[in-house]
Amino acid sequence: MFDVIAENAGRLCEATDVHIWRRDGDRLRVVASHGGMPLTRRELTIGRHSVVGRAAHDRRMVHIEDLAGVLTSEFPDSTGMNELGFRTILAVPLLRENQAIGVIMMRRRNVRRFSTRQLALVRTFADQAVIAIENARLFQELERKNRDLTETLEQQTATGEILRVISSSPQDVQPVFDTIAYSARRLCEAEFAYVFRYDGALVHLVAQHGLSSESLKALRNAWPAPLDGTTAAGRAIGDRMVAHIPDIWEDPTYGHNQIAAIANFRSVVAIPMLRDGEPIGAITVNRPHPGAFPSRLIELLKTFADQAVIAVENVRLFTELDARNRDLTETLDQQTATGEILRAISGSPTDVQPVFDAIARNARRLCGGEFCQVFRVEDGQLHNVANDGQNSEGLAAIRAAFPRPVDQGTSAGRAVLTAAVSQISDVTTEPTYGTAGVAQMVGFRSIASVPILHDGAPIGAIAVGRGEVGRFPEGQIELLKTFAEQAVIAIENVRLFKELEVRNRDLTETLEQQTATGEILRVISSSPTDAQPVFDTIASSGGRLCDARCFVFRFDGDQLHFVAQHGLSGDGVEAMRRAWPRTPTRGTAAGRAVLGRAAVHIADINRDPDYELGTVAQAGAWRATAAVPIMRDGAPIGVISLLRSEPGLFSNRQIELLRTFADQAVIAIENVRLFKELEDRNSALTEAHEQVTAALEQQTATADILRVISSSPTDIQPVFDTIARSAARLCEAIDVAVFRVDEDMLRLVAHHGTNPVGDVPIQRGTIGGRTVLDRRMIHLEDAQAAGDEFPEGSAFARERGFRTDLSVPLLREGAAIGNIQALRNEIRPYSEQQIRLLQTFADQAVIAIENVRLFKELEVRNRDLTQTLEQQTATSEILRVISGSPTDVQPVFDTIVERAHHLCDSDSASLFTYDGSLVHLAALDQTSSEQAQALRSAYPRPAEQGHATGRAIVTGRPVHIPDIRQDPAYTLETLRGSVALRTLLAVPMIRDGTPIGTITVQ
Repeated sequence: MFDVIAENAGRLCEATDVHIWRRDGDRLRVVASHGGMPLTRRELTIGRHSVVGRAAHDRRMVHIEDLAGVLTSEFPDSTGMNELGFRTILAVPLLRENQAIGVIMMRRRNVRRFSTRQLALVRTFADQAVIAIENARLFQELERKNRDLTETLEQQTATGEILRVISSSPQDVQPVFDTIAYSARRLCEAEFAYVFRYDGALVHLVAQHGLSSESLKALRNAWPAPLDGTTAAGRAIGDRMVAHIPDIWEDPTYGHNQIAAIANFRSVVAIPMLRDGEPIGAITVNRPHPGAFPSRLIELLKTFADQAVIAVENVRLFTELDARNRDLTETLDQQTATGEILRAISGSPTDVQPVFDAIARNARRLCGGEFCQVFRVEDGQLHNVANDGQNSEGLAAIRAAFPRPVDQGTSAGRAVLTAAVSQISDVTTEPTYGTAGVAQMVGFRSIASVPILHDGAPIGAIAVGRGEVGRFPEGQIELLKTFAEQAVIAIENVRLFKELEVRNRDLTETLEQQTATGEILRVISSSPTDAQPVFDTIASSGGRLCDARCFVFRFDGDQLHFVAQHGLSGDGVEAMRRAWPRTPTRGTAAGRAVLGRAAVHIADINRDPDYELGTVAQAGAWRATAAVPIMRDGAPIGVISLLRSEPGLFSNRQIELLRTFADQAVIAIENVRLFKELEDRNSALTEAHEQVTAALEQQTATADILRVISSSPTDIQPVFDTIARSAARLCEAIDVAVFRVDEDMLRLVAHHGTNPVGDVPIQRGTIGGRTVLDRRMIHLEDAQAAGDEFPEGSAFARERGFRTDLSVPLLREGAAIGNIQALRNEIRPYSEQQIRLLQTFADQAVIAIENVRLFKELEVRNRDLTQTLEQQTATSEILRVISGSPTDVQPVFDTIVERAHHLCDSDSASLFTYDGSLVHLAALDQTSSEQAQALRSAYPRPAEQGHATGRAIVTGRPVHIPDIRQDPAYTLETLRGSVALRTLLAVPMIRDGTPIGTITVQ
């Protein structure tokens, strides 16, 4: 590109020669030339002493029409061009981002300036040269970056490939080592690569890539080997760091020169594989030529070493996990079997057979047996109770062989006799084994039996047989022991469950009786005024719990009355009602219980000659009966009877239950009597209590109002609000309003309720107006019906929907000053007590009004007296200062401004004197430092209208300025603009009619 630019520039610009220079640091070097004239110097320093150097230094074009005229003074470094006869010189800088990166120089041997067109053309060539340089730079950077990216991508691809192999080969590390060796050789551009493992004593070659068969044979003869420093791998493992040998022929300690000669390598690098800081191997890469490995390749090999460690660790962890999983699987199978047996135990609390079946099934499966048998010992015999795994012939043989005596002839018998595990490795070689025929038919050679022990005594056994000869593993024996323990649990559970079932039946019966008793007690408590629900519940519970009909009778001292029954049909009930009431005699079971005051049994009424109710019994279908008297204080007051269709006596438990029911019947009867007496007494007490409560509420309300009066001496509103609220509550009014007289209007001052109420005119047609005008209470039972007497009030009542109206005047010294009006939205006149209460509230309202008036008058008078006293005190204090300071007026002035500030409740105060010409600041009190400075800088000054002090002196009158910022005549800018003063009061001090100063408060 530079050659083309030089050639075209020389041709188009008619130059003798053209040279292009590139910048290199602070120097310029020629990169292209056109023309036959040689350069005396092909390298220049950038500076102003040469034409080319100046163009680069000044970053502008240098155009010399005749070099001979300026050579010595301007360009002493360009003598060579002059000697060659060059006269006109042009140098144009190549600028990139305003920095010179080169120069185009062209020369002529004759004196002739380059034309404007030619100058522009050279500038264009310079720009093109810059573009060419920049393009070349960018291309080189891009090429370098692409190389780096390609290399990085290859490394990442190799890393990813290794990770993929790691993930796909969790149990075998060899594929990972092979991939690492392959990738390390390829990416490091090496002849070959190895991977070594270190087991703590020897270094082993585990993978390689690139070796010839001869080289591989030599390497395998050398490894495994003890760890030493004669190899790069040994050094890396021993030192736990990179071992780098640029040239093995230059390393006197390297010990594998013979292998190096065979394999043809000169340089080697080894990277240790470290796990938790400890070496477990190394990766080695060899090259045929000497030289150091680049750091980037060493870093890549470190990454491969880390991945190798990950792979080794993964395989170790996976192997451990696999072993653990096998153990867990076996444990889980055993726990699953145990869980199945426990579920069988819990699901079959009354039958042990499902448990035995589950034990046989799981024991055979988990022990890898041909069969499993479960035996029980009963009466000295061994009984086969469960089997799993036998065919029909084997099962028939077993059933034919058992039960049999507990002896040494069977493995199960031996386990029972010794209360210990019995194992027979080969039943065919055991002479004392008595069931060899069964073994041959079932097809087993070895057998193990575990006793089932309860409190140390054998009660059965579990036996497992296998087709192969040998003893059972200890783990399987322990599993069988667990199953034996579960069998004991199952057997014991069934026994306990059956005992519990018997006990539960008894408890259930007792609970039912207690529940019935509780039910009767609940009925007693929920029916205090009526015993009938109790009698009905007793009859129902007695009949249900005793599985019989049940009757309840009341005895009034003369006759027995039939009051409740359970179990009779309609005809039976009707027959009983016709037969009762009746006098107690021996002709009925109930009569006999009353007469004898004790329980009575009639086992069969057909065989009892005294029994009189045979016809009724036939209608009710009973043969046997029993009766228990209901006793109170030793006297019978009723009877409970049981009746059954079959003849026979009732049990003692049933009779005791009836006695309990009889006691509860007594409680119910007595409760009803006592409750009625209590109810009568409570009615009387309630009436008295209501009267006391009403009086107490009224007294409380009155006291509340008095408290509000005393706590609110200056405000009548809380009193009115309390009166309205209390009146509504105690007088049971839906709406209460309090009014005060204001000329010809009643002004609403308090209201309680939802009815909208406002001011009303004082006129006779309204209830409130009539109350005030006549100064008397008005009580209308129905305000809506009083249209003739109260037209406006009646219309208002119809509009707002209220009926009964009570209005009470507020009277002070015989004059009505207001009223209280209570409304109801129903026709319900107020009681005398409520009317008196509302009048009391009216009196309290008057007291409150008068109290507030008197208190306010007293407060005004007190304020006046206080102010007068303070003024007199201030005057006395000033007089004391005057008498105490006859020769010095300043203490007097200070006291005056201090008292003026206090009594006038101002922010500050000041005193000024006037000498007839100027106003002088004489005293200050409570002024800020800023305000004091402003006043001192403003005075002395003439007496004039522009400030309050001057205005008071000029007019001889007090001057009050509410806001100095709004007073256009106030011109004292130092105070108006810069000091926080707004309101001023200035009072002149006059002596013999002449002002001599002012007192000013701010």
